[in-house]
Amino acid sequence: GPDLRRFLTTLGTVASAARLVVLFGALMGMLEIFGSQSPTGTNRQRLAPGISGALYNTAFGIGISVPSLIFYRHFKNKVDGFVVRMEQAAAKLVDIVHGERA
Repeated sequence: GPDLRRFLTTLGTVASAARLVVLFGALMGMLEIFGSQSPTGTNRQRLAPGISGALYNTAFGIGISVPSLIFYRHFKNKVDGFVVRMEQAAAKLVDIVHGERA
């Protein structure tokens, strides 16, 4: 049981943290965009990197989050199936051993 699940926690954490990277990247890009605004107008040289940064961080975060979430769910279901089969085999073994004693 626990040995089968030891890497699932890490994979689930990566999937969750990548979503936060998306949010953080978008936030930093928006801050850069708002920083390009001034009373005299928009500084276009600061506007483009802000938009670009937000988009790149969003794409990076989604690119990590989606596959890791898919793999996490796939392997979690596999582990859960293994655990159920092991519990059923253990119950059969107990029944066999108990039956021989009676």
